[in-house]
Amino acid sequence: MGSVAIAHDLYPPDWRDSEGATFQHWTFSTDANPAAPEVERNSYGDPTATITVGDLGIGWVDVDIPSYGSMSGVWDLGISGTIDLYIPNRPTPGPYKDVWVQVTYLVEPFGQPEVNVVGAELICEPESQVVEELPGFGQWICSVSKWRIYPNPDSEIVQITAGGFGSVIDQIVVDTKCVPEPSALVSLLAGAVGMLISRRRRK
Repeated sequence: MGSVAIAHDLYPPDWRDSEGATFQHWTFSTDANPAAPEVERNSYGDPTATITVGDLGIGWVDVDIPSYGSMSGVWDLGISGTIDLYIPNRPTPGPYKDVWVQVTYLVEPFGQPEVNVVGAELICEPESQVVEELPGFGQWICSVSKWRIYPNPDSEIVQITAGGFGSVIDQIVVDTKCVPEPSALVSLLAGAVGMLISRRRRK
């Protein structure tokens, strides 16, 4: 059985759980590969994470190792190792989709992983916070990157690639938000107005 994971969801978007949004949180509590998120709210399908361990990578680790601090259930990706996330999404066409990716990783001596959302552009500089200090070993960092895809596809591929001489990943959180076509917004607004008029007439 995997240990209880510490939740590193430090940058939730204000649109989480709104219409057209999805949420998935991997804590990697088991060595399953492909891995389903431990927490997810996605009505469009089943998100998955496929892990490829590179040279010198240990793979999945769920033991107490001083260099990992309090973390367990982590993937030691090794050199050029990857985690590919498949996120099914809203099939309705729309002008764009926002994707927020949070990754908790260990730095010093390990490398910072590279995040990429296929077909998307980075819309602001990544932000990060220290999650845990490891005296003599480095830091656990939670970093968020924010992406936008024009127009919105019905699924996304998020790629996490190990940096330097390898990366160690503890958790990944992905939020997506589909922006509807203007015609759909007009239809929604018209429906809401119609409901209000109907209620007033009943009074």
